[in-house]
Amino acid sequence: MQQHYQRLVMHLLPDAYLLANTLSDAQIEQFMQGLTERQQEFAEKYRDTTQSQARVRYRERITDNLEEWFGSLSAQQEDVVSQWVNEMKVTTADWVAFHSRLRRELTHLFTLRHNEALFSAQLQALLFAPEQFYSPVLRAKFQYNQAISDKYLVEIVRLASDKQIAYFRGGD
Repeated sequence: MQQHYQRLVMHLLPDAYLLANTLSDAQIEQFMQGLTERQQEFAEKYRDTTQSQARVRYRERITDNLEEWFGSLSAQQEDVVSQWVNEMKVTTADWVAFHSRLRRELTHLFTLRHNEALFSAQLQALLFAPEQFYSPVLRAKFQYNQAISDKYLVEIVRLASDKQIAYFRGGD
């Protein structure tokens, strides 16, 4: 998936440059204002979220994804999801800060829109390696959560029934 994403972005990069180069300052300001408003809405929505509420969201998201892949989960798999969610580090505030940083980087990127080499290099950095803009705290939490996810996903697959495997393969 990552390789496909990178090929797609590389294919669209020249068009992104052309589009950015044709935008007026007013259009860029309007785009950035819309982006800022969406980020503020996200931040506001999750500002007072407790760790417990965040874990409920994580559980729902993980369960939905797993059910998309395997169909209904067994009680044992649901227990594994509970363990998984309880071990994860909550990252909501860290993602809000990350999105603010990306917005600042994007603002800077638009100042380079008339310099194809600089614009393309910076756009590639934003699209191919957004993790370079993670704070050290977000990076550590993300890596930890990824390791936890890998561990529990293996356990979910190990517990998969023949029917779930067939569902995953598209046979059911």
